[in-house]
Amino acid sequence: MHLEKAGVAHYSLLTGIVKVMNRGAFAVVWRNDKILLVKFPDGIGELSLKWALPGGLVDPGESSQQAAERETLEETGARVGAHSDHFYSKTVGANLELFFHIAQYIDGKLRPQEGETIDLGWFTGEEAIELDHAYPDTMGIIERSFT
Repeated sequence: MHLEKAGVAHYSLLTGIVKVMNRGAFAVVWRNDKILLVKFPDGIGELSLKWALPGGLVDPGESSQQAAERETLEETGARVGAHSDHFYSKTVGANLELFFHIAQYIDGKLRPQEGETIDLGWFTGEEAIELDHAYPDTMGIIERSFT
């Protein structure tokens, strides 16, 4: 996820301060009781060679649902249909809001995105637990998607 892309400006009537809130969107893609995860390449700091849900920043004029679908297609080659309502969201720091959408696999030939991901795959819950995750709360988010 590249934070330098774009954000949404928020103006506070109380303080008169405008701050840019970046928005990220992720897809929790299920197929046959397995979840789709991507693996980051080496050489990118703390995220190197770790696994994550497909996702990235929401582009201007795009909904988080559209971003989750687009990012999944770009990073994995999978076309998915994300639910319009996100099932979970969280704010990270002062200027990043993340949205997580349940998505159904539609079709597509799976392949990593050059420069962004080096591997991907379908994992059972038990297999996913054993992976080294890029973000500490990934397993909690996957578990929330069951409910």
